[in-house]
Amino acid sequence: MGRTWVSPKNENLMFSVLIKDKTLVSNFSSLSLLSAVSILKVLQKLGLCDISIKWPNDVYAFGKKICGILLESVCDENEMSSVIVGIGLNVNTTNFVGEYKAPPTSIALESGLNYNIKHIKKLVFKQIKKDFISLKKGKNDYLSVAKEHNYLKDKIVFAEIDNKKTEIKVLDIETDNSLLCEIDGKTKNLFYGEITFHI
Repeated sequence: MGRTWVSPKNENLMFSVLIKDKTLVSNFSSLSLLSAVSILKVLQKLGLCDISIKWPNDVYAFGKKICGILLESVCDENEMSSVIVGIGLNVNTTNFVGEYKAPPTSIALESGLNYNIKHIKKLVFKQIKKDFISLKKGKNDYLSVAKEHNYLKDKIVFAEIDNKKTEIKVLDIETDNSLLCEIDGKTKNLFYGEITFHI
């Protein structure tokens, strides 16, 4: 979709996770939010507070973007065979050059410490693996965490829906991973891919 995640060499964590497990692939709509919750848990373990999730695929620290997540499906004969979860996590960058839709931050900026990238990678991989296994077993604890740390909850924001810029109020995250919104006085559930935020 023409989106990029730029990082100075050896400062941040950028990686992709290939998921082939059929149970997880069939839970495609959960994977972005689940990955965001995994990152949130790691950041909390590192001592960061005021961590939130901007549905469905961004993690914020103190109101600034610290992590972005993108999903790409891989189809085989018109059937989804695997999913690629791409994650960019700002770890040690303290000077962000360029223009950004959302102001960026990093673990180093928020903590005042410099981190070993390999150590952060181990923490992230361990948490993601644990949470993905839980989802495969039918547990959806990630939803309660996402709802509790919903960055958009009760906010009135501009969003693009059906190529039209509209003012909406975000109400909640639903059990089907959709976003419950109020649009022109009516409630509506929006799903991943149906909306782009302008905040």
